[in-house]
Amino acid sequence: MHVRELIEREGRTPDDPAPHVPWHDGDFSARMLREHLDQSHDRASRREAVIAQHVDWIHRRVLDGCVSRVLDLGCGPGLYTARLAALGHRCVGVDVAPAAIAFAKHVASDAANGAAYVHGDLRHAALGGPWDATLMLYGIANQFAPDALRAILSRVAAASAPGARLVLETLSIAAIERIGREPPTWRRFATSVFGDAPHLVLRESAWRPAERVAVERYDVIGADGGVGAWRHEIHAHSPPQLESLLRDEGFTTLETYPALGAASDDAFAVLVAHRR
Repeated sequence: MHVRELIEREGRTPDDPAPHVPWHDGDFSARMLREHLDQSHDRASRREAVIAQHVDWIHRRVLDGCVSRVLDLGCGPGLYTARLAALGHRCVGVDVAPAAIAFAKHVASDAANGAAYVHGDLRHAALGGPWDATLMLYGIANQFAPDALRAILSRVAAASAPGARLVLETLSIAAIERIGREPPTWRRFATSVFGDAPHLVLRESAWRPAERVAVERYDVIGADGGVGAWRHEIHAHSPPQLESLLRDEGFTTLETYPALGAASDDAFAVLVAHRR
């Protein structure tokens, strides 16, 4: 598409067909890795000081300070797993982004801390086990529609030891609706996750209340006037929906927390479930 077509197109909405954001792509994931490691913001991963507080809470509150086998689904560059492994836990992280996994493996090799990493889609990757705890943090569960999330949690249940914990940190419905109702924005970037040459990004969003899904659309305009389009969906899962799903998959003793530690964030909620 050329920018002229973008300007002249009638009836266009954020719901228009476009490829999903390519988390699995090598070049995209390399640019995304820069965002994960950037300490000036929390948009891709949280900053190190916050992660350290979260890891301390997980170690003490979820793992009871005992050496445990921990599976981190959607681990990114291993910012949580590396710290948990340094505390003696046996950790494996799984992520679809090749650059993030390569970085995490490099850190683990240098630290010799025993953390291991698997490059794979959470919907299909072998999970191994049995695990004493599984983590899905920072809204990873919201990247999946209910049926896909159910299938993932069913596989987590099968890979969990009796009494194992599952920690789900999910975005609230209100937070996701806010994303879907944000006004359109234009921004110029010298570089971003969408490219290493200067470009403009038009971001538009939509909220689909019946499905409880926020849709983000990114039209990326290069210096030559060419336009690439990407789409991202964020699925809201209500607490009763999550609790019902977890009970169906053999989890019980559900505990809810406002955050992974003392400082609350009304955009997120934490659910800790125990495997029967």
